[in-house]
Amino acid sequence: MSERSVVKLEPHHRLGSESAHAVVAAQLRGESRAQDEEPGAVVAAVAREIEDLGLVPDREELRDRYDVPAELPEGFTDRPTAG
Repeated sequence: MSERSVVKLEPHHRLGSESAHAVVAAQLRGESRAQDEEPGAVVAAVAREIEDLGLVPDREELRDRYDVPAELPEGFTDRPTAG
């Protein structure tokens, strides 16, 4: 697992304990909201939750953690659409 943060931080900065707990809770909320969705949708949902905290998500790290291929833009799935 990566040691990078899912939040973009300035070099040599770390989240405080309270903020770190809030980020973990945001990840869990995002995962819950995108339950049964493709990994790209999970990344988008987690990123929105982190943004709601006033932080900047590290989308590259999120894609790595949720195994989203680099060539698959976040929010897109490989499922066919009805229509």
